[in-house]
Amino acid sequence: MLGATRKLSAETRTNPLWLALSFLAGIALIPLDSKVPVLASMETTLAGSFAAPFVTLYLPMLAIAAVSGDRPLVTSISALVGVASGVAESALISGFPRAGAVILAMCMACLLSAPAIIAGASVGSWLRTSPSLAELFDRTSLMKFLAFAIGVLFVEIVYHLPPLPFGMRGQLVAATLVLLLVSMSLSAYSDRQPWSTVPLMLGGILFGVIADVFLDTKVDRNLWPIEIVIMCAISAPGVILGTAVGTLFGIRRRNRIESESATV
Repeated sequence: MLGATRKLSAETRTNPLWLALSFLAGIALIPLDSKVPVLASMETTLAGSFAAPFVTLYLPMLAIAAVSGDRPLVTSISALVGVASGVAESALISGFPRAGAVILAMCMACLLSAPAIIAGASVGSWLRTSPSLAELFDRTSLMKFLAFAIGVLFVEIVYHLPPLPFGMRGQLVAATLVLLLVSMSLSAYSDRQPWSTVPLMLGGILFGVIADVFLDTKVDRNLWPIEIVIMCAISAPGVILGTAVGTLFGIRRRNRIESESATV
């Protein structure tokens, strides 16, 4: 009885780390809808406005909900708050428009992105509890998917945010801090092969640079191989250090779980 109660409490406990990740996904991914030409053209119709968030938000929310085990409603609310924050951030960067226009844009963004967010979180939660599909979408596979997706997302954020202070040094410090935390979380919660986070995230960064170059129709970026080298150079310290620390945490976590299961 005690073991069942402990298991139930572990399943329903909210994890702040994954809530923060769903919040950051909402902030980072919604502004991309208007920056990627294909998605921007989709948003000219009402159906396209609902469809565009499915391209950017559905799979990340599915992965986060499936790995974290949080309630779909909690994950969805966190992501929607991130969407509203992302719209407000984009509005401030674009020149401080009127408060009423910003609030209206935040409400519309939440309304249009809610179906993709709720659907992704619900399917992810179902995959975690479904005995037949849980084996196909295990924790480590989802962590690998997230590592690659976050690598692509990191490139888009770096390219489309305003320049940071102190030039390349500021970019290196920010990239190291952010990627250290992300890669540490991904490797700590991988049940096997935690070091695969490094090649997968760097591979996502490589793919993100190539995709951004091909989507950029305004500037001729014929030196894109150098861009790949630069992005991997500023990303590698945080990814490698975070994976090393996360691997140690993962070993301790698995040992603790094994000891607790042995004593129950």
